[in-house]
Amino acid sequence: MISRIFQSTHRFVSNHILIFIFLLVLFSISILFGTLVVQALQSNQKNELYMYFNSFIKYSHQHQLSTNQILWEALGQNIKFIGLLWILGLSVIGLPFIILVVFVKGFSIGFTTTFLLEQYSYQGMKLALGAILPQNLIMVPVTILVGVSGIVFSIQLIQNRIVQAGEPLFSKFLQYILIMVISIVLVLLASMYEAYLAPYFYKLLEFV
Repeated sequence: MISRIFQSTHRFVSNHILIFIFLLVLFSISILFGTLVVQALQSNQKNELYMYFNSFIKYSHQHQLSTNQILWEALGQNIKFIGLLWILGLSVIGLPFIILVVFVKGFSIGFTTTFLLEQYSYQGMKLALGAILPQNLIMVPVTILVGVSGIVFSIQLIQNRIVQAGEPLFSKFLQYILIMVISIVLVLLASMYEAYLAPYFYKLLEFV
């Protein structure tokens, strides 16, 4: 079963490698753009963000959620994000919005990481490496996978309307559902890391 899923995923990637490359390049550009925006901010804007982030950290320490609460919160947010990409792929007009959502995801990672490194130096680097990077090692590939599958399914919808023939969409839709199921499992792993391990790294900023 697992080998069949792996083979199916490998075949999907091979068949749509150009779309994968496109989204990966777009994602890289969006991270760079987020980095450049932080560097372009005025000092007073950075100070406002710094104060806001510090107040958020202090509030988090004073009103600590249980691990299960963090898990469900993280899982809910991550599934909503992946679900949005998946739903956008169900319509023809959703295709450009998939590209936009992927860009925003990369921008947020670039912006957040650069801000932490610039404002908190060594502590920020430990937070970025310990709390942000590990979960995104899962979330980024999932984002790209669901984004590509959404673009592919949208294109297939367009082709089906134009040609009015070809391979039935039902089998493609089942494949689309399978990709979403696999993504949810991976999202669960990322959310578990965010709930059980990431909070220890956020505590590094408690006394900054």
